[in-house]
Amino acid sequence: PTTGTPLVSSMSVEVTCPGEGRVLITYTGAASVVAGARLALRMKTRNPRVTPAVSDNFWRFAHVRSGATLAAGLSPGYAILPQLEGATAALLGPPFAAGS
Repeated sequence: PTTGTPLVSSMSVEVTCPGEGRVLITYTGAASVVAGARLALRMKTRNPRVTPAVSDNFWRFAHVRSGATLAAGLSPGYAILPQLEGATAALLGPPFAAGS
């Protein structure tokens, strides 16, 4: 059930980008998250020009505590659908040079 306040925004987190295509979200608070709780994140991204290779097009998740991985998983990425490709422009009317 939603309480009206997003869980992550109400928690102490640090967000860093340690490398190209990577986002690291570190929880720095003292309170624990209840087992089975759903965490939802919203990010603004910029899509690449083309869909990455299948081997590079996934989201990887890991729950790490004190250097030990407690849980991990993968989720497939999404296809990139270019919004504008192969655009052309045509000038209509008589040609005039600058200063004409």
